Amino acid sequence: GDNVVIKMLEGLVSDAERKEFLHEVKLMKRLRSAHVMSIQAACDEPGRMCYVMPYMQHGDLRAYLDTHADTL
Repeated sequence: GDNVVIKMLEGLVSDAERKEFLHEVKLMKRLRSAHVMSIQAACDEPGRMCYVMPYMQHGDLRAYLDTHADTL
C-alpha cells in the first residue's frame, strides 16, 4: 500500500484548536493540484481528530528547498 502521514490532535483540545484544525482540513480539501498534497481522509470526532495525507518522501517543501538550495 501507499505510505501515509497521520496528523492527530489527541485528548482534549480547546475550541480555538478545534476550529483551527477544522479550518485547515476544509482548506486542504478544497485544494486540487498536482503540486499540493491533498487530504485522503479526516475524522473530527472529539478526542480522535486527525487527517491522513500521502507521505512526502523528501519532507515538506521548505525542507526540500533548504536541502537542495545549491542545485536550484
